[in-house]
Amino acid sequence: MSHARDLAGLQLYLTDDITVKEEFMDSDTVVTSSLKTLAASTGTKGYATPNDLPAGATAGAQAFVTSNKRLYISNGSGWYNIALINQTPYFITSPNASYTLDKTGIATVITILGADSDGHDIPQYSATGNSGFNAMATVTKDSDNGRVFVIRAIDSEGSASQTDGSGVLTFTLSDGKDPVTANSSFSISFGPDWTATQSQHRIPNPDGTAYDYFGHRVDTSSDGGRFVVMSSTGGEVEVYQGSAASWTQEYKATEGSLGNGTQPGDVAMSADGSIIAVGKPYAAQGGSERGEIVVRTRSGSTWSNASGSPTLAASDKGNNDKLGRSIDISGDGNYIIAGAPGETSNTGAAYVFYQGSTHTWAQQAKITSTGGATSEQFGIDVDIDADGTRAIIGAWKEDTSSNTEDYGAAYVFKRTGTSWAQEARIVSSDIALDDEFGNSVAINTTDGTVAVVGAHQEAAGGTMAGAAYIFKRNGTSWSQDAKIVADDAAAYDIYGWRVAISADGSHVFVTAQLENSNQGKIYVYKN
Repeated sequence: MSHARDLAGLQLYLTDDITVKEEFMDSDTVVTSSLKTLAASTGTKGYATPNDLPAGATAGAQAFVTSNKRLYISNGSGWYNIALINQTPYFITSPNASYTLDKTGIATVITILGADSDGHDIPQYSATGNSGFNAMATVTKDSDNGRVFVIRAIDSEGSASQTDGSGVLTFTLSDGKDPVTANSSFSISFGPDWTATQSQHRIPNPDGTAYDYFGHRVDTSSDGGRFVVMSSTGGEVEVYQGSAASWTQEYKATEGSLGNGTQPGDVAMSADGSIIAVGKPYAAQGGSERGEIVVRTRSGSTWSNASGSPTLAASDKGNNDKLGRSIDISGDGNYIIAGAPGETSNTGAAYVFYQGSTHTWAQQAKITSTGGATSEQFGIDVDIDADGTRAIIGAWKEDTSSNTEDYGAAYVFKRTGTSWAQEARIVSSDIALDDEFGNSVAINTTDGTVAVVGAHQEAAGGTMAGAAYIFKRNGTSWSQDAKIVADDAAAYDIYGWRVAISADGSHVFVTAQLENSNQGKIYVYKN
């Protein structure tokens, strides 16, 4: 059926697909339509813009302009628009191109708003995720006509381990005929977040008094089931066994057997908790403060001197080297690395000892930093990974320039065969004067990909409150992953005086030697 209307003496024929809004039509009439087809008999032609409409067209000729979606008719001397064909809706407020989802469950809320210029109803709002998005997040709409979208990461706690992910969410506006879309990408990362953790357990000195400085040195087995700790006053060395919030003292050695009453060294424990090595940096060794290392082994819960070579010394030992000021044992128990920060006028060095299948310890290498200078005390602290492939060494007195002092640095060395070479020099992102970054260092033994470095004079929590920094390795490149401070940080705690890390990098131990009237405290963090 056709409808005939008189327009300037012309007969205009429209199909049923055009909806007439007004009874009377003139040259200014706009007829809203969902035009699907124009009758072939009308001879409608398409043009890009109104300026493209031909002059002098035959009266009754019809044309459609794609730029404004309008239908025109000619009276022989000019063109008149007679209908507005359906317009695609558009975004007034559109989503951002990308979002990072919160892994703690906090929602990402996105509000969008659209319009339709041809007068149709408010567009329909929807959002559809691809497979990547649906695997990591959910999306819901609120009651505000569906304009507000709430996106949350899927909580998989207690089920399969959550992994990093990414996906795309497509937002759509529709007037029932012509949809318009906008894509947003979403991502989430479940990497370690040390800054949000609280200490898992605190262990006070069980038989201590003020100024014992319990926690002067600490190291742990790979499973976190045993750790060895030293007090700086009295030189006591103790081994604890346990888990979570339950720990018992398994072994204690007094000044006469291992420690040094006023000038203690360092302690280290093998991955399986069967070997401890204790540094005695002020041992004479035929001179003055050349230093030595005492090795002890465990059978069951009984500790005794290591067979063969219970005491180790540097092959080029010199006065004031202080070998044993720092010490660590590789996870497989075959390598001991010990720092001698007083070597060559306090430039410092580290020594690697190897025992192998013969269980006889012998020096394998001497390590020094590239560009080492007097008074940097390279070797103030050391740590080594499971198979003796990588070691980290602190230089807490290193200067960043001639005008600054005691910023500090840490160095990573890699072993190839029996040769050791420097892999990286690392410093904190907010390194500052007198931080003494590198006074304590540790590297995870499983694969040497995570390291923790103490800066016991860092002032974020107060003067000399201290801090610790987490670093991660990608190939041979190292970058900072997080900075952690004590949840009860206070000035002069020197939190970060010593640090240790479990084999898989999931547990970090940080001591605050002067906390609580100098009694000291150990903080245990779980990733």
